[in-house]
Formats: sequence, C-alpha cells, structure tokens
Amino acid sequence: MIDLNELAKMLKMKRKESGLSQEEFAEEMGFTGSYISRLENGKISPTFKSLERISEQVGIKAKLFFG
Repeated sequence: MIDLNELAKMLKMKRKESGLSQEEFAEEMGFTGSYISRLENGKISPTFKSLERISEQVGIKAKLFFG
C-alpha cells in the first residue's frame, strides 16, 4: 500500500524528470499549479478522481492506495 507522503514524493520526482514546472505539469492533468504545489508539499489530499489522474501520470495503479 502507498501512502500520501509517498505519492507526493513520486509526483514531484515525475514532474522534475519531465523537466516541467508545477504549472506545466498541472496543466497536463487538468489541475492548477497551486493544487500540484499543495499536493507535493503534503498540505492537501487528492480526491479519488484526482488520485486516479495522478496515478496514471506517475505510472502506478490507484488501487495501491487502498488496503
């Protein structure tokens, strides 16, 4: 099972590997840059729908977040 802190790290790593700013990365997924910033810093938790999009972007299955 993957926790939200791990998701935040994976999201940031994937974004940096892509060479994208938070704004550019967010746009690819239909989010705002501030939303991605708050996710990467662990200030918010994604909704289930957002988690599905994020999971696809970082290359993991959303079901890994649920035990």
